[in-house]
Amino acid sequence: MIRFALAVFALLIAGCAEQTKQEEQTAVPKGASESTARHHAKLLSLLGGTVTTPAGEQSPSDYIAGKKNVLLYFSAKWCPPCRAFTPTLVKWVDENPDADVAVLLVSSDKSEEAMRDYMKDYEMPFSAVDYAATGKIRDSWGERGIPNLVWLGPDDEVIRGSYKGGKFIGPQPVLKAFADQNP
Repeated sequence: MIRFALAVFALLIAGCAEQTKQEEQTAVPKGASESTARHHAKLLSLLGGTVTTPAGEQSPSDYIAGKKNVLLYFSAKWCPPCRAFTPTLVKWVDENPDADVAVLLVSSDKSEEAMRDYMKDYEMPFSAVDYAATGKIRDSWGERGIPNLVWLGPDDEVIRGSYKGGKFIGPQPVLKAFADQNP
C-alpha cells in the first residue's frame, strides 16, 4: 500500500512538473499581449526589455505586434559588405511601410554607441535588438558571418537565411524571396 501511495505521489509530482514546464514554454513574455505572444514567443523571450528605434526605445512586443514575419539583420558598421547591403534594406523598408514584417538589426558593432551611430548614419527606419541581447539572438538564429538576413515566420522558424547548406548566399536572395512572397 505504501509503495502504491508513493508511486501515485511520484506521478502527481511528475505531472505537475510537466504542466509547469508547458506553461513556462507558452507563457506570455512580460509586456506582450496574448495575440502577440502567439507569434514570435521565442524571439520576444530573448529580446530583453527594449528595442532601439530611430526615435528612442520601445518594447519589443509593441514593435513586433501584429507582424507575421520578422527579418533579423545581422550586421555591423565596420563590415564593408554590410555597408554595401544596408542601403538596399533601408530603401526596401522605406518603400514597403505596410509590409507584414518587423525588421530588427542585430549588431556586431563593438559598442552600443557604434550601433546607434550605424543606425543614424544609414537612416535605418527599423529597430535594433537591445545591445545586451544580441548574443542570445545570434546564438539562436545567427550563422558564422555578416551580413546575414534571416527571415523568421510566426513560430520563429527560419524560412530563409543568408546561409544555405552552410554556404553563404548573401542577404539579397533572402530579401528578394521575402518580397516575392509578400507583395
